[in-house]
Amino acid sequence: MNHGETVTDITDINRARTINALGEAARDPSRTDFDTELDVPGHVPRAALNLLDDRPGHAEFGADHPPLLTTTSRRLLRIRSTESTIYSAIMYRLMPDVTEVRDGIYDITAVEMDDGRRYRAYLVDGPTPTLFDTGFDDSVESLIAGIEETGVVPERLVITHADGDHIGGVAGIVDEFDPQVLASEQSDLDGFDADRRYDDGDHIGDFEALHLPGHKPDSYGFVNEDAGVVISGDIVSGSDQRGLPAGYPILPPGPYSTDLIGLEKNLERLLEYSFDTILVYHGSSILDDAHERLDNFVNFPGKPVDD
Repeated sequence: MNHGETVTDITDINRARTINALGEAARDPSRTDFDTELDVPGHVPRAALNLLDDRPGHAEFGADHPPLLTTTSRRLLRIRSTESTIYSAIMYRLMPDVTEVRDGIYDITAVEMDDGRRYRAYLVDGPTPTLFDTGFDDSVESLIAGIEETGVVPERLVITHADGDHIGGVAGIVDEFDPQVLASEQSDLDGFDADRRYDDGDHIGDFEALHLPGHKPDSYGFVNEDAGVVISGDIVSGSDQRGLPAGYPILPPGPYSTDLIGLEKNLERLLEYSFDTILVYHGSSILDDAHERLDNFVNFPGKPVDD
């Protein structure tokens, strides 16, 4: 079974949408209009004709009584179900996980995988509610559902850097909320133009933008000293991204970065600011003693002294 707007060759993330939606299906069948929102791929009727013997490795089904299936999500997630979907469901969770990590600051984890990988955005309430990044295009519906759960409507979207897991959902967020889009002077948005460009030292609401390249040339972190919060934009990761105990900052993975030696040097600049929380996009955020822990990481014993 597919959502009516999908095709059979969909990604594993969309497959995960299917199983998450179907897993919630039994609660309220009246909430889904199956006639218009779902369809069965053309090859599935083979099951009804007992023709699956020549399709080894496939276990597919159609629903004779689709009202038995539904979703409790406030917006219908695209639906497909095969045996491989069940495997995808083990790997992915696409129902949003929303946590108010600090007063008026929400961690919206749109995708979480069983191996610990997370893809998230941060929503900051205030005079101009601001969303930092969008995650993937494939997970933007989950992000939108998480935003709606907060009751905060973003009027501004800030892109921290132009990696796909940070800008992939820009079009979906713009279509849904029509925020002003801000990107750095250094970022290439792959054909999507920003309403405004920011640069090092600019203030966006209560946050100061700091250009700290090294993960990528256009990487920025955002510091709000009054709140004691850094939104990292991948200038650091949470230590559990690499199998270590959670609660400490580390450098982002080398295979996805351009200059980690330069980034480690640039983090010295971040330490000039006052904060106790670093909100990361990968791994667990550092919610306590973040400045001290970053200082210990950057200024390790035996570190060479610059001339």
